[in-house]
Amino acid sequence: MNKKGDLMETLVKIILILLVGGILLFVVVEVKNWLSKTVEVEKCRISVLAAANLRVGPNEFIDKISCNPSTLEFTAKGSKRLQGNEKEIVKYEDDSIEKVWEGTVRGIADEMYTCWYQFGQGKVNPFPSNELKGEAYCFVCSQMSFTPQLAEKFEGQIDYAFFKAFIDTNKISSASETTYADYFSYSWYEDILLSGYLVTKKNEEEMETASIDLTQHYALVFVYSSPTLYAKISPYIYGGNIGATMAAGGILTVPLSLYLYDHSEDYRNMLLENANPTAVMYLTPLTDINAIGCTQMPY
Repeated sequence: MNKKGDLMETLVKIILILLVGGILLFVVVEVKNWLSKTVEVEKCRISVLAAANLRVGPNEFIDKISCNPSTLEFTAKGSKRLQGNEKEIVKYEDDSIEKVWEGTVRGIADEMYTCWYQFGQGKVNPFPSNELKGEAYCFVCSQMSFTPQLAEKFEGQIDYAFFKAFIDTNKISSASETTYADYFSYSWYEDILLSGYLVTKKNEEEMETASIDLTQHYALVFVYSSPTLYAKISPYIYGGNIGATMAAGGILTVPLSLYLYDHSEDYRNMLLENANPTAVMYLTPLTDINAIGCTQMPY
């Protein structure tokens, strides 16, 4: 009997050790993935700020920054991100359409948050005045794809109207009172010219049916461009309350937007008269990425 008791006690100890070991391994992997992502993001941001302090020319700026795009795949069960050499998997609470929809749109919004943060939230002017001369310098922050199962769940699309409502009302984290829209729009600046945010370019006729096409691969692109170039393409940009903020560093910030805003002639003239570059973020299908008009795009 004692031998049986000893055997059972040994088995229980082994099971407990395996359980504790499994939990610790899971925690270590999750912490490692989180640290890896954080390090990549901060490395990019620090290199952007350092290069901006030097106020170098566009080509030198691109050479000096250290930013790697992340690749994100959205599925009907969660998302898979490749950040640098590390993979991060986020599983949704369940596969109900509500949880999957929320997980997908929050995942896209979080990518936008990270991209905007990495490049100094549009407050950083890395170029000397008049240096861009009608050019645009672009950086791909993320590439996103959606599985056929996810596309089928949402009938192939996510309407921008619902996406905008999510960004307008949801906080960037549970510990913050700032919504995604607030973070992108700088509504707290006293010297705002206009306020808003910017997402992708479409034809005016497509405004009512605008959506994220889940059958397409998307790129999230941060763009530094000259006011002359932005003024030229601005009538074709989707954006609700699109606008610009003059940040302290002398850069004209045009944050992120979702609905078509028909820029007036006065607004475009204001851009043309401004010597500072504009900072814009685009969420666009990869097939349309050339329409942004990038002079250089290193990734």
